[in-house]
Amino acid sequence: GSRMAYSNVGYTVAGLAIERATGEPFDQWLRAEVLAPLGMGEATFRRTPERSEQLATGYLDRERPARFSPIAHRPAGALLATPVELGQLVRFWLRRGEGLPAVVPPAWLDRIERADSLRRSPLDVDYGLGNYGDVAHPVRARGHDGGLPGFLSCYRYFPELGVGYVMLLNATHSALAYAEIRRLLFAYLTRDLRLPRPPRVEPGSERESWAGSYALANPRKLPQLEALQPPHPILGYSGHISSRLDLPLLRELALARPDWQFVFAGSEDARGCEADLAALKSLPNAHFLGVLPVEDVPHFIVACDVCLIPYRINDETRAISSLKLYEYLAAGKPVVSARVPAAVEHADVVEIANGTVDSWLLSLASALGSQQDGEAATARQTVALANTWDARVQQIETLMADAQRNTA
Repeated sequence: GSRMAYSNVGYTVAGLAIERATGEPFDQWLRAEVLAPLGMGEATFRRTPERSEQLATGYLDRERPARFSPIAHRPAGALLATPVELGQLVRFWLRRGEGLPAVVPPAWLDRIERADSLRRSPLDVDYGLGNYGDVAHPVRARGHDGGLPGFLSCYRYFPELGVGYVMLLNATHSALAYAEIRRLLFAYLTRDLRLPRPPRVEPGSERESWAGSYALANPRKLPQLEALQPPHPILGYSGHISSRLDLPLLRELALARPDWQFVFAGSEDARGCEADLAALKSLPNAHFLGVLPVEDVPHFIVACDVCLIPYRINDETRAISSLKLYEYLAAGKPVVSARVPAAVEHADVVEIANGTVDSWLLSLASALGSQQDGEAATARQTVALANTWDARVQQIETLMADAQRNTA
């Protein structure tokens, strides 16, 4: 696999496996074999009347308490523990179990922290088994978070520093407070420590070799795409749909390849192209999703096998600097574009098609054939990385500085 997968169901399956193997309720076994040896003997998965009296009340905002609701997958997130008890877990990780009962072998601790199913070198933010990396602090950390309406939790340990913290909050109405409390905890714990310098790569060939996407993508399957038959390949366009697009060409392509799904996501303006747009929409393999929520656009792009920039060639499109091009490239997706200057500028990573059906079919087939080419995907992402807003601002600042020097 190339993506992380988070599943509460997995913990429930593990609980069931414990019960079938031991003949005991999973929580009783865990308490005796794991929690008690770690010094967390009072922690429990059961909300007993005695424990209920000790629990804090969660708040959705400053005045509105959260109503208790049992979590469906209890083994995944219903542990009731104090910060002191969870601190024992942090202590366990920092000491790698040294001086404590052998709950798990040391090699298993390494495996818990490692993502073994990814087809790339490990990163500091990888998700292992219920344990992930965090680079939000000045020093890399590992741990886990949790959240329910009215409650937030977080534990972190810093292997390079030998310190860690537990944070339990009984309110969920301030993300800023959550981040600020974490920052203050780290500052307090490291007030007398010398922090290691963060890794730095100077500009040059080494930096270029590291360029790429370091985020773990877990694309959500959009329900609008679930009914496609066949489900792939998807040739997708994200953006405004109007006479700017070569709608007759797109119709001919869809007719030529009824086994390809042509999917369009974005607002529509049919002025000047009513008949052409209606003709395209009448085809069974042409699908229009409408305007997607902003957060769904990346999931749509990731779902596409090839991304399209099917513009007509005119004065307007010759002057376009298409943001969607960089969105496509940032996802590492193959792109086929009309011969507009914005795309031709990046012809080394973009398939350029002329305005004929045959040219587009050849370019699309070539793009579909490059889907599994990891080096090509990295090259596309490198181009996107060089065209971020930060990079553009830096270019403008450089040009302005040069202009000031030349007029001085």
